Amino acid sequence: GIRVLFIEDHELPVVQMSAAFKVGTLEDPADKAGLASMTATLLRSVGTKNFTADQLNEQLENLAADVEFGASTENSGGGIHCFKKDAPKVLSLFGEMLREPRFAADRIEIVRNQTLSRIKQQDDQPVQLAVRGISRLLFNGKGQGNPATQASIKAITEQDLRTFARTWFVPNNMILGVSGDLTLSEAKAMLKKALGDW
Repeated sequence: GIRVLFIEDHELPVVQMSAAFKVGTLEDPADKAGLASMTATLLRSVGTKNFTADQLNEQLENLAADVEFGASTENSGGGIHCFKKDAPKVLSLFGEMLREPRFAADRIEIVRNQTLSRIKQQDDQPVQLAVRGISRLLFNGKGQGNPATQASIKAITEQDLRTFARTWFVPNNMILGVSGDLTLSEAKAMLKKALGDW
């Protein structure tokens, strides 16, 4: 199950959580570099089974809550920052993002186009091209030596994203750090209610 690290801090009436998963861009297939980053970005921006992306954004905005996801070379993660009174609701939404992402085609294309635009900007900079070329040589086309390209991003399918999320964004691959204006018993009760059946 999920390993949880907890720090009690009553200085402000806020709660912060940080989820880390043992997967990063090192796990990208050679021909689909960028898959980990795209999956992490979409977990936050694509909506859930119960909420469209717009509905989810509206709920988080009304709660003044911050929820983010991202991926680096060796790990991926998500973070929550919210008021204590809203923490159970925000954690529940966070759990939905992980367990039941919607992966709507229109949102996938928005993230794909944003990623392609970033790559095109890099392709227009000689220094960036040189750095990527050197990385390919140094790392033998693996990990940092396998940066996302326009071809690899275009090759990523909805099924690739779903499979990657189901394989890696799972409880036994997750460490959750919780800190803030909670007692240990409050934190346990909140986590059990939001994620206990996962």
